[in-house]
Amino acid sequence: MSEKGLERPAPGAPDFRIEEHESVSSTNNLCFERARSGHAGGLWIRAQMQTEGRGRRGRDWQSPRGNLFASLLLIDPQPADRIGELPPVAAVALSEAVDKSAGTLQLVSLKWPNDLLVDGAKLSGILLEAETLGDGRQAVVIGFGVNCVSHPPLSLYEATDLRSLGFQVTAERLFDARRPPWRNNSPIGGSRAD
Repeated sequence: MSEKGLERPAPGAPDFRIEEHESVSSTNNLCFERARSGHAGGLWIRAQMQTEGRGRRGRDWQSPRGNLFASLLLIDPQPADRIGELPPVAAVALSEAVDKSAGTLQLVSLKWPNDLLVDGAKLSGILLEAETLGDGRQAVVIGFGVNCVSHPPLSLYEATDLRSLGFQVTAERLFDARRPPWRNNSPIGGSRAD
């Protein structure tokens, strides 16, 4: 079953759009659905909850209400030979958004390739996935999950959340604080150069 939300211009990013949902299976999955349906990219999909969130290696990602779940769809990001730089660029952009929204300076440390940690505990995960579409275009999806108000119990990794650390940061505030990773000296552009 396809989940469809209202698509509108993304605030602060005139070339991008955003689609917001109450609950979805996975924001990454929805981005790929949009790409397979011919979407041109430059699309953020955000949800209050995910029912099938996942991390690297297919691990489950706890997705309760109040935390941030968002994915960015890029089609044919250029230059193609620098796509491998996307994970650290996304991680730096997200760490800056955490600092901006929490009023901190370098609160998080980056764990290559996809985690943001605070004192060794996982605050956030970033999942980058790519797929070559039937028409030859390349869809790249960058998924962001941030523990704003809660975190999973101890499992494979120690985890934390911003509220437990003493910061009152909503998912909306954190999302609005992001600096688009495709701008400001980023090695990756958001669309194919014509």
